[in-house]
Amino acid sequence: MSESFTQPLLGTGGIVFMGIYLLSLIGIGLVGRMAQKETSLVDFYLAVRGMGIFVLFLTLYATHYSGNTLIGFAGRAYRNGFSALVTVLFMSSIIGAYLLYAPRLFRLSKEHGFITIGDFIQHRYQSNRLTLTISILAILALGNYILTNLKAIGFIVTATTGGAIPFSQGIIVLSLIMVIYETLGGMRSVAWTDVVQGVLLILGVFLIFITIHGHYGGLENAEESLRKIRPDFYDPLTLKEILTWVSTMTIVFFGISIYPHAIQRIYAAKDEKTLKRSFQIMVFMPLVTTFFMVYVGIVGASQFPGLNQGKSEQITLLMLNDLSQNIPWISWLLILFISAAVAAVMSTVDSALLAISSLATQDFYRRIHPNSNQKKLTYIGKVTS
Repeated sequence: MSESFTQPLLGTGGIVFMGIYLLSLIGIGLVGRMAQKETSLVDFYLAVRGMGIFVLFLTLYATHYSGNTLIGFAGRAYRNGFSALVTVLFMSSIIGAYLLYAPRLFRLSKEHGFITIGDFIQHRYQSNRLTLTISILAILALGNYILTNLKAIGFIVTATTGGAIPFSQGIIVLSLIMVIYETLGGMRSVAWTDVVQGVLLILGVFLIFITIHGHYGGLENAEESLRKIRPDFYDPLTLKEILTWVSTMTIVFFGISIYPHAIQRIYAAKDEKTLKRSFQIMVFMPLVTTFFMVYVGIVGASQFPGLNQGKSEQITLLMLNDLSQNIPWISWLLILFISAAVAAVMSTVDSALLAISSLATQDFYRRIHPNSNQKKLTYIGKVTS
């Protein structure tokens, strides 16, 4: 089959389904707006610290597994082979960090009314300069995070429509939808949309894994082919690679776990018990998310050899498109995957946008205008989004 997409991946029915799904997110935003309990930063950014375990787990899950999960992990496994399994450890290390510090941070946030990571830094070090520096770095990191995910969503829209909707227009439309529902209900709307997006992501990853394993025969069938066409998959690790893994895991452990949008969810938990249980469930998610997509990439290397780096990023879509051509009734899986991929990206981007808004409002505007009331601050937060 072709290594690129000149025809739309979705037919009219699939496009209609996607349209309904995207409009439903705005509907959830409206419901979140109506559920607002007070006009305050605590309500807008933390949903008055009332998230139960079901919503908290799914918003954590949807936020942490982005477009990189469905697109990037499979592509990396296609290029690097079995060594890509280390990404499972990377994702697990993040949860390990949470389990170490999140309960203590939650208690402090309750006691002192934290809204942003800058609030904790100010409480801990009593340094305005340090707080502002960290807030600026956080905004820059989140901006980069948003851009990489928007790139993924632009590619998905272009591939889905066969180029009928250009890359930039796809990004603009979906960004506008995110800004609308986020501005309407803040964290409450973002978390509730994450519930829908998290369920789509879990179903998408699981069913893709099962279907590809069943149709292509899994690693057992792929191994013979891979030993011939990709013997590098079986090369022993060098010392440099091992050191790179260890250093990357260290950075991930100390870095990703303190991303501002993750910190907001720690603050927003209903209680400490809810927070701990959510992370206890999250411990298992790298095995049924990251591992499954790495598996798909490795099997894809045996089925579609010779792809360059850019084309290898499309490996999951290539395999699903191949499946839909050979097994017409399975075209629904392609719709589910694309919905899951869009959900993964949107759940990450909307959370990052909300975090940037909170940092700009709480750590910058409020310091410049300390006498602003909660209604004014909430308005500034919405405008910042």
